Amino acid sequence: MTKSIEEKKEASRKASKKYWKNHREDMLLKCRGYRNKNKEKIRDYYRKWYAENGRNRAANYMEIILEYQQKYPERARARHRLRYALKKGKIKLPLKCEKCGKEGRVNAHHVNYSKALDIQWLCYSCHKLEHISKKNPLDKAPGKTEDYL
Repeated sequence: MTKSIEEKKEASRKASKKYWKNHREDMLLKCRGYRNKNKEKIRDYYRKWYAENGRNRAANYMEIILEYQQKYPERARARHRLRYALKKGKIKLPLKCEKCGKEGRVNAHHVNYSKALDIQWLCYSCHKLEHISKKNPLDKAPGKTEDYL
């Protein structure tokens, strides 16, 4: 019995995902080591790629970012502190959602921006529900008129 190309691809994807799950820390260290050894090569590659293809961002991308940071300085500070703590290894990125337990990529959710490192790690679905729920009246979705109080 021969496998089709699609079945082989799917089997390969599953094996790769399983390997990454079991060897995540080793793989991340290996990737980080490669990036540190080849900074110039990687930088040159991306400069060339962006020159040919562009960044695929809005022309006023940086303007939008700066405007958001000025409008919500506490949120911007909290995100910055979290990124720095992750980079320095003070906080480890978990492998599963704190709410539903789903394994995979998780997002950081700040319940209180003044406590920048007090994070709830949620999968995309739970994070979206958290922002839509009545628990967060400040994150009311645009166009909604329900009274949250």
